[in-house]
Amino acid sequence: RPSAQWMASYQVASFRQMGRANSQDLSNMLWALASLGVSPEPAWLQQLLQEVTRRQIQKQLLPQHMANLGWALAKLGHRPDRDWVSRYQDDVCAALPDMKPQELANVLWSLAVLNCKPQRGFIGSCLSAMAERLDSFKANEVAVALWAVARLRGQPDLRLMAAALQHCFTQARQLSPKGLSMLMWSVSNMSTPPPKAWIVKLLVATQVRMAGFSAQELSMLAVSLARLEYRPPDTWLDCFTAAAAARMSNFEAQGLANTLWALATLHYTPSEEWMNAFDSQLQQHLASFTPAHTAMTMWAISRLEWLPEQPLWQQLQERAELHTASYCSRSIRMMQRAIRVLDRVEAEDDEQ
Repeated sequence: RPSAQWMASYQVASFRQMGRANSQDLSNMLWALASLGVSPEPAWLQQLLQEVTRRQIQKQLLPQHMANLGWALAKLGHRPDRDWVSRYQDDVCAALPDMKPQELANVLWSLAVLNCKPQRGFIGSCLSAMAERLDSFKANEVAVALWAVARLRGQPDLRLMAAALQHCFTQARQLSPKGLSMLMWSVSNMSTPPPKAWIVKLLVATQVRMAGFSAQELSMLAVSLARLEYRPPDTWLDCFTAAAAARMSNFEAQGLANTLWALATLHYTPSEEWMNAFDSQLQQHLASFTPAHTAMTMWAISRLEWLPEQPLWQQLQERAELHTASYCSRSIRMMQRAIRVLDRVEAEDDEQ
């Protein structure tokens, strides 16, 4: 990665040349900065998007340019204004017949990450294009596309979903841990529950690669199973908690809350050693817990009848009281139940 001084000089020089850059140059410039993890100056980014708009009007954007622009904007966490996003989606729809599988997956992924509202018919058009040439998609590209559609609140029909999953099953060895977790999450968000045979096949594929899952991907797996109300065999859950223990230091607030909530929902009690490691990580991230994280965690530890060390349990209750006005009625009930259950557990421990 170049020095900050070099990058500043680059932005000054490229800013002056934008008017003469073609659409590929513009998409490459933004893609390069995003790949380097460099956030451009606001004026630079605004000028680039304006130049892209000119190329959009002139119908100069190619599918690769659209995919690279979307990917870069998502990596940089910059959501353009509504008009720009609307034109972008129009261009994507027009280019669908010529769009490669990876380009389509990247476009959908970028819109989902940026939480852009899809226009009417946009998701349907993308899914139709995907269905027409499903055999040309790699398994991970299918997983990314389905995850994005689920995030954008789209609903593939059961026939397409069945074909997509079957396509992934035949290429199971090619699925990365990220692809598997995305696929499981998309299945858990279907309006119609999938056949259990699908879930079983996904579980087999995940168990083989469990050691390679990141903390975030493990959390996605657990939450997906809890939403599906499907409890895997203990051997799978033991494998899962072993992988989570190895990644425990990488879990952040949301992952901690979601994972424990999921395990409690699935009626699985981790070992005392695992719970102690969880408590240690919880202690480090408690200050960044949202009201939802707090409610989920308190409910989960009460469901597991696990009483944290007194200082941590006290801090959890104080965290809950800090945001009392922010809780919905369901969260309040979850925390009240937790306090009742754990007060009883504490009393029983004192009697022994």
